[in-house]
Amino acid sequence: VTLSYQWTKDGTPLPGATNATLVLTNVQPVTIGDYRAVVSGGFAPVTSAAATVTVEGVNAGLWRGLVAWYPFGGNALDAGSLGLHGDFAGGAGTGPDRLGMPAAAAWFSGSSPSYAEEDRVELPALPAALAREWTFSAWVRLNAHKDQTALLSFADGSTLWLERQLAGFRWNAAAVVSSVPAAVATGRWVQLVFAVGAAGTSVFLDGQPVGTVAAPGGGYPVLPGGGVFLGGRGFGNIHYTVDGGLDEVRLYNRALSAADVQALFNL
Repeated sequence: VTLSYQWTKDGTPLPGATNATLVLTNVQPVTIGDYRAVVSGGFAPVTSAAATVTVEGVNAGLWRGLVAWYPFGGNALDAGSLGLHGDFAGGAGTGPDRLGMPAAAAWFSGSSPSYAEEDRVELPALPAALAREWTFSAWVRLNAHKDQTALLSFADGSTLWLERQLAGFRWNAAAVVSSVPAAVATGRWVQLVFAVGAAGTSVFLDGQPVGTVAAPGGGYPVLPGGGVFLGGRGFGNIHYTVDGGLDEVRLYNRALSAADVQALFNL
């Protein structure tokens, strides 16, 4: 019997990790997590016990379950361990971050002349491991409020968005549209976190909870596959493009706790 192996990190398959052993070198905070081998070969797949990697002096809660991390240090590359690299599209590019460092955040014009030129960051399809519980975190700077501003969106129209004094989500597959009050200031950087769990979606502003929307019927929104976009919807609704910047975008395959969100804000 020929055995095949697939290593996972926090439940997400690691690209190219298909040997009987997994060797980790140059261990960094992004390496933190639980590693397991899924073994198959003419029988039902068997999953090994977890090997947990930690880094001394580092808060593991900020890194466990991290699927993608976009610090926008001059590009839209994923600084996490899965290589889910993005691309700037339309007029999107880099600009100063919240610390004033040049070319260290993603910036968008807020308007585009056509669908083909709409400002956005295009991401590859995200792992299925995000479909149960997950978190989106980003630092956001709005130059001005709009009727609706897309932070994270998908090809089917599902969106995490801001609408003047509201933060909400539209989940087309479940016909769900909900929001909570969130007074996002213009002209300065703020941190926004959407933590999606079995009980509902919790929204945090600058490390503090602002509201939770219960999931209908005790379920939860399911992250759709296909096209994924940051800062614009990417399919013609031009007025949804961010007017301002996004930075330190993180996606986790779990719902961060309130303590994790506060620690992330203070990072």
